[in-house]
Amino acid sequence: MERSAAGPVRYAHRLAYERAKGSIPAGLQIDHLCRVRECVNPDHLEAVSQRENIRRGKGTKLTPEDVRTIKRSHDSSEALAKRFGVTAAYVEQIRKGKVWTDVV
Repeated sequence: MERSAAGPVRYAHRLAYERAKGSIPAGLQIDHLCRVRECVNPDHLEAVSQRENIRRGKGTKLTPEDVRTIKRSHDSSEALAKRFGVTAAYVEQIRKGKVWTDVV
């Protein structure tokens, strides 16, 4: 964390990203791909929306492979929801491409 007399607190991972990759686009956050919050390796940092950052967080129940299975499956949303421990509405969001859009 860096504090300047003229500005707000700047977090090290954000500074590392900006120095390596340029400015962080408006409205985006920095996600630690390695899941280590203290990490400042620019190769482990990606600018994403808040929604995506939360989806990728520690509390996420699904893995990308689970999402691929859901997208390929012909089982009912209710059956898949029970299998993966999520709601049927969330399964529908996955199937409609509203969440997990990066997983093909």
